[in-house]
Amino acid sequence: MTKKLTLFSRLRTLELQDSVIISLCIAERMFINARIYFNSLGEQQPLDLLESVLNKFWMSAFKKKQNFANNAEKIGLLLDEIEDDSLASKSTLDFLVGLNVLIDTFAGSELQPAVMLAKLSQGDIERYLRVQNDSDLTPAQIRESELVIYEIELIESLIEYLASNTPNVEELMYLRDSFRNEKISNLGLSS
Repeated sequence: MTKKLTLFSRLRTLELQDSVIISLCIAERMFINARIYFNSLGEQQPLDLLESVLNKFWMSAFKKKQNFANNAEKIGLLLDEIEDDSLASKSTLDFLVGLNVLIDTFAGSELQPAVMLAKLSQGDIERYLRVQNDSDLTPAQIRESELVIYEIELIESLIEYLASNTPNVEELMYLRDSFRNEKISNLGLSS
């Protein structure tokens, strides 16, 4: 538990720009779950929208102003449309909530997006582990799982990287592309 608290404490101290970058990296990993979910339904249109929104977020991280009002409405409609109770739908809902957090961030009303997205992602991982193991895991077993350890190490490595670097556009594009090309979700699933 100490490591998890330490991680969130560190995330709370980030400058907004660094918090946004880490949030986008987490969102890229969570997007894979949404991709798996919408592909299973045979729906490409939501994926195109969500990828477009992520691209706009990255462009905003590059200091290019974007308008997210229309996207917030479309994401809200997607949130309302997901009605099944499957693990995939819950992971997709977490991702969509994360996108709303980022929209709020770019609108100026959310100042710690990395904390929010890290909590969504870790909650998603915990739910996944409980389903995979018939809910018989202790909190210690969840904290010691490979998925949680990897997620924490990944976020900590991003914090360390940003503490010693101010990435330029090319470096941010490389960071984004590395997560997209990896195609591995926070749940260890691949698309």
